[in-house]
Amino acid sequence: VQAASTVAVVLVFILFAWPGLEASESTKTLVRRLAAGGLADQLAGAYRVPDVSLDFYLERTLPRESDAARLRERVGSDPGRLWVVRADEVEALAARESLSVERVLTVSRRAVVRLSPRSSAGGRKDGS
Repeated sequence: VQAASTVAVVLVFILFAWPGLEASESTKTLVRRLAAGGLADQLAGAYRVPDVSLDFYLERTLPRESDAARLRERVGSDPGRLWVVRADEVEALAARESLSVERVLTVSRRAVVRLSPRSSAGGRKDGS
């Protein structure tokens, strides 16, 4: 009886809870939404996001950056491109790294932002 109960609980989870969890938490959902909007090819990289499933779903290797100075260099040499970042770091990224940040898409713990060097006027663009 215990084994049958365990199997039943697992099956219920797989059939009913997993699809909803995947839709809200999966990198697959993020990439599908980017592709649907024609934005997947605009991804320049991922900042402090070690998730390799991005590569799998994008079907290409996405450059990773973890150093703030290197991120500023890359954004300066190729402004306006999209980056995947942790959703909880979007505001801090704009303040700490002096970048213009436009939120494009957020899926669970990941955000896709358009990064550019902050203009000399000092304004920050935030589309959240």
